[in-house]
Amino acid sequence: MRIVVFLLPLMAAFGQGATDPRVDKIFAEWAKPDSPGCMPRANLTAIALKEFAGTYRLEEMESEWTIAAQDRKLTVTRLRVAAGSVEPQIANVFVMRSSGGGGIVQFTRGKDGKIDGFLLNGGRIRNVRFRRLK
Repeated sequence: MRIVVFLLPLMAAFGQGATDPRVDKIFAEWAKPDSPGCMPRANLTAIALKEFAGTYRLEEMESEWTIAAQDRKLTVTRLRVAAGSVEPQIANVFVMRSSGGGGIVQFTRGKDGKIDGFLLNGGRIRNVRFRRLK
């Protein structure tokens, strides 16, 4: 039980939902701002969101994903999958949702402080690295 209690606020802070409505209800309760251990959700301006926009490539699968900033929102598009949303959670961490699946996206920065790619985690996928092209 201790592990579950520890993980619930962490997962709620990252905005990770579940397919079981009972679990979603628990996450929603833990995600309330006055809940212990809940981190405030990132509130990025339209200008700040543009920093994350770009084309990212997964070399191993020759797959390119485009993240675009529009109207204070980020969208992701890729071949043969409908556009999805990329929602900020905490600094450099976003939740990606699309019809082709989703997960937690953690943007990475190079030594110059600029975004150089992201790591994707979701389901059985762990730390899949996408490199920023432009």
